[in-house]
Amino acid sequence: MLKTLIFTFLLVVCFNFSVKSQIFKPHIVESSQNNVCNLALEHYSHLFKSKKYNTEAISQSEKIIIPEFFSKNISGLGGELKIANVDFYGSQKVFAYYGRSHSWRGDIHTGYVVEPEKISLLESHLKEKKKGEFLPFYPMGALAYGSDFSWWENLPFQYEGKWYVLTDFGDFHRHDSQRSIFQILEDGTSKSVCTIKIFQNFDEGSISEILPLFSAYKRSLEKIMLSSGYCGTSHPEVDALWSGRFFASMAVIRPWAVEPTWKSVKNKWELERIEFQQKHFDDWKYQDIWSYREHATYNNLIFDAISELKNHFVTNYSYSDSDALEHASKIIKSMPGRYYSLGIYYDQDKDFSIFQKIVDGTYENWSNLKQDLKLKYTNIPLVALSLMIDNPEQYKMLPAGAEPSLVKSFYEKDILMFAAHMNNFDSVKYLLDSGWPVDKVTNHEPTFCEQKFERLNRSALTYAAENASIEVIRLLVEAGADTNIKDSKGNSLDYYINLNPRFSAKEKEFGFEGVLKLYSALEQAKPKPSFSCNRKLNRIEGAICDSTGLSIYDRELAKGYKAVVGNKNSTVNLKRSQVEWLKRRNIQCSTFSEKMALNACLARTTRARIRYLDYLQSEFE
Repeated sequence: MLKTLIFTFLLVVCFNFSVKSQIFKPHIVESSQNNVCNLALEHYSHLFKSKKYNTEAISQSEKIIIPEFFSKNISGLGGELKIANVDFYGSQKVFAYYGRSHSWRGDIHTGYVVEPEKISLLESHLKEKKKGEFLPFYPMGALAYGSDFSWWENLPFQYEGKWYVLTDFGDFHRHDSQRSIFQILEDGTSKSVCTIKIFQNFDEGSISEILPLFSAYKRSLEKIMLSSGYCGTSHPEVDALWSGRFFASMAVIRPWAVEPTWKSVKNKWELERIEFQQKHFDDWKYQDIWSYREHATYNNLIFDAISELKNHFVTNYSYSDSDALEHASKIIKSMPGRYYSLGIYYDQDKDFSIFQKIVDGTYENWSNLKQDLKLKYTNIPLVALSLMIDNPEQYKMLPAGAEPSLVKSFYEKDILMFAAHMNNFDSVKYLLDSGWPVDKVTNHEPTFCEQKFERLNRSALTYAAENASIEVIRLLVEAGADTNIKDSKGNSLDYYINLNPRFSAKEKEFGFEGVLKLYSALEQAKPKPSFSCNRKLNRIEGAICDSTGLSIYDRELAKGYKAVVGNKNSTVNLKRSQVEWLKRRNIQCSTFSEKMALNACLARTTRARIRYLDYLQSEFE
């Protein structure tokens, strides 16, 4: 039996703003049958303007006829068979959709069109899992995950006497946000007659160029949140990636449809899960000094990403300033949660404040260090003590069993490599003067579920070539570091110098040895900060002038700021942003009365800001 559904448009929610300049709107990519394509375009345009977070196939329209399916229970089938009797181009046929469980992943679906007298034979073949006589018409195109099944059930509809299937995936972003209409032909095969673009992901096209600071924030967040993942078939990192990037895209393209929360909360357990995920996200920075810098860089980017997104809402969607700021702030602060797949955090009750003391250089309870490193089921890896890299004198205080030589990552990255990677001249010099071996290299044989590395056999000089200033590189070369070293992929130091943001594109053309020669011809005087030290100085300025490492950081900070401040692609006042950051840094670091702690604070905060500027320059370029 067929039923003609009464036409009902999807209701468009009325908002307190209007669209000024459409960033994106659904459109037809290609079409050979305009009428049915326009029908689908109208359907997705209404969905796009609504507050719906997910999509659905055409189900309500006066222009189409949808067959009435009923379920048929068949003993031994191991699934459900939905059937509908239809007039199929003048002949009586049966649409049969076979749904069954695939695994923990969910159900799968296959569709057939057969003569009524053969439906029993089809049932028999499905029970016996025979293939050959009955060829499915569904799935087709991108829906076909396997040769004869799809994860999505899309039922056929009749329009102007022809039968069609709209390939919907239940969301806006899957399969490049394209949806197709296939006509089911009289012989049971199908052909594509239309493709519609229903959404645009933030990472495709030129949208990211409109919001470079938001893009930099997103990239920084993904640096923290995403891993390659090698655990079984579930691949939670893939779901986390899709979830996070879709949320980011929605925030830019359909902000009115975004729920600006860490996660959607449906019960008490989910609320508790959010609480431990948020704590885990904050604790993450204490695993090593690289992580600490990345987390601090992320926090630098938050302020300007909020400002830029707020301006985007005001300019393109007519939000008021106050509504735009509130919505942008909630979205930015919620984004980490959309990348999370962590289901449990055993150490949510652990107080990690002792690690901030280690970072600050104010930790004193060295005899109790091993106890402070204990977790619920294990111990914190000693690589966390790389957090002391800005206070290298502290390494003398480590107790037995936590000697400096044991402070390294699971892939053998030691504290000299961390210091070189962080471009900390003072720490590199201190370690070299202490007799630290210069040619140790990274190495790791991963086991199941462990992270795999593309490039190992990297030395302190390799890390310096990738990120450090010429002064740090010179220190290591003069200490006897191997300048002919190649990583596990065969990359020489030329490869890494080309990645280094401390050098210009022109300088990088000379290669590693060429850069050394270029700077060897220049005066090797003590590096100078961006300001004159020959005047009355405040305490912060005096600390910078007295330290070679801090002078290098200040010079790189000024260079990075100069490279981005005048960029016309930014809607954010970067000069004001820099001034406000300087105020925050100076207030934070002025709380330390000891010189060592003050210098460490200036080193880590300035280093994170330089990384922030590197992100911006990369986006602008």
